Amino acid sequence: MSTEPQYSIIIPTYNRAKTLALTLNSVCNQTISAEKYEIIVVDDDSTDETELRIKNYELIIKKPEIRYFKIKNGGPAKARNFGIIQSKGEIIFFTNDDYIVPKNWMETILDGYKRYPEVGGVGGWHETISNEAGFWQRCVDTMDNKFGGGILDAEIKTNLYFSPYIGAQSANLSYKKSILQECGGFDENLRSSRWPLKVKIIKKSRLKDFFYKHIGEGKDLFYLHKKYPKLINDIYGNLLNNFLGLLAYAGASRFYTAYFFSVLCRIGGRIFAKYLERPVIEGVDLLPNETFEISKKLSGEEKFIKTSGRLFSKSIFRIKESETDFCSVVIPTYNRAESLIKALENLINQTISPEKYEIIIIDDGSTDDTELRIRNYELRIRKPEIKYFKIENGGPAKARNFGIEKAWGELVFFTDDDCTVPPDWMETLLSGFKKYPEAAGAGGWIVPPDGELEKSAISRFLHFESFSGHPIVKSYIRSHEILSNDPLMCFGNFAYNTANICYKKEVLKAIGGFREDFYWPGSEDNDLAFRIAQAGHYLLYLPFHVTHPKAMTLSEFVKLHFHRGANGYLLRIIHQKLLEKLKPGFVRDYGSMASFVFRFSGPEKFLALVQWLSINAGIRYMKRALKRNPISSEPIAEVADNCEKRKSNYV
Repeated sequence: MSTEPQYSIIIPTYNRAKTLALTLNSVCNQTISAEKYEIIVVDDDSTDETELRIKNYELIIKKPEIRYFKIKNGGPAKARNFGIIQSKGEIIFFTNDDYIVPKNWMETILDGYKRYPEVGGVGGWHETISNEAGFWQRCVDTMDNKFGGGILDAEIKTNLYFSPYIGAQSANLSYKKSILQECGGFDENLRSSRWPLKVKIIKKSRLKDFFYKHIGEGKDLFYLHKKYPKLINDIYGNLLNNFLGLLAYAGASRFYTAYFFSVLCRIGGRIFAKYLERPVIEGVDLLPNETFEISKKLSGEEKFIKTSGRLFSKSIFRIKESETDFCSVVIPTYNRAESLIKALENLINQTISPEKYEIIIIDDGSTDDTELRIRNYELRIRKPEIKYFKIENGGPAKARNFGIEKAWGELVFFTDDDCTVPPDWMETLLSGFKKYPEAAGAGGWIVPPDGELEKSAISRFLHFESFSGHPIVKSYIRSHEILSNDPLMCFGNFAYNTANICYKKEVLKAIGGFREDFYWPGSEDNDLAFRIAQAGHYLLYLPFHVTHPKAMTLSEFVKLHFHRGANGYLLRIIHQKLLEKLKPGFVRDYGSMASFVFRFSGPEKFLALVQWLSINAGIRYMKRALKRNPISSEPIAEVADNCEKRKSNYV
């Protein structure tokens, strides 16, 4: 008695009879029962011996059933859509006619559906058969690895469009048939082919194939931008930005060879689509992006890092306030008496009870009238209690550590002496801990004061750079709550900025607090969050912001980025080994023109150049300083002991 197959494998093909035979061998030898699936080969009007070979193959292989169809040439999307119509399976697998899939390919993908029954599709990426990779294929693989980073080895569950940060390789893909029918299948206007499971490429990539592929991708990206303008940028329409990218990455390497020609081909494809094909497409509004989840095994370690996000709604986020929790707010300050008083005016008017928190001000050796003004302020305010301490100048990291030691609260909030927090700041972050009790810290980001962006070019640039200019941040950081223990804050978990953060005190003590090697402001908060995440703790980002002015003079701008350059280099030296595991090139590329290219596509391009020069001056300064006084990375277990030794420096 015959039964319908549960699964279908669709393989579009065009003039690849030789490699198609190897593909069929691999899909016919899966670890699941051959009775459970069928193979549908859709011949896109081949002129070679494909049909003859398939007919002979069908005579040899009885199970799984192989069904062959020949259609008029129309491209891979049309061929796949034809296969979908002919398929009998509930889940449809896709691969290409020049790939070899592993024996457990279907089993692994089906396991994804079992673990995540709500998903509509499961897939993976690809790699090259090493002994078949010629020079050109190695160039292509190097480019994929460079831009893919660690994401190609991560497990990702999402309904967000993160391309190119998530692989969507048509040779290693599956969808529920009901989803394909609901969405109308593949868009047949797309002619080119575009998760940790990998399939093998059989054929070598030739120069001609490479040109056709990337010209097609340029056309398709322009088409997708016209169709989904809110999701996909017209990245090859900015010729200046593309030129800067080619200039920034310039070098005699396999990566640059592939990158150079791919950019030129994609620009050419875009020009062809825009001015010759001229597609008329109406923009399409999609449903709001909601959730994502990313997990990755650290290289060589039995340890997983995980990032998840979902839409933030303050109206349903708040949770009843605890009767017992007591909190401390720590503010380091240096010669900012006027702005500090304004910051306090907002801190003393929080929506939580003033009996439940204290404010600790650490004066880092100010020479203005900070002490006098705070003493007068203390006389007027009874609750919350304000504690003032003055210490010998040692930088914000040292000042915050002193504040941690003096704090009575189980949770320690941090903000800066020039920030304005909203009235429900503490209430919202506290709700984060209630909703996610596993979080060691909860924080948000910063926004400019009203009207500042219109008045200050520097503020426009800094806020664009840190928030709006990031390809992921600009789309999701404004609307998503994100929980992560990824040291690199994968996918935009910005829960570390000391202008807007709260940590559990027990975690701060265990980690050893802020590292006082960072004398200037900048990167000391990154380092702390990195070590907390490295120890396995989760950090929670909430799209809930404090006001932080960034209007400053050009000389202050230069000084700021000199300090950031020095501290940023120090951060990378301290954590060099792990950072290279997490994201190869992250340390080596710091300060390179390539790492700054996207900033030149934003406002105030002159400031982008000044920033780059200032950061590199800071890097050079820190390199010389480390030659004179080398510093080694401290293992996490030793950090707390070293912090105890540094207490003698406190005044």
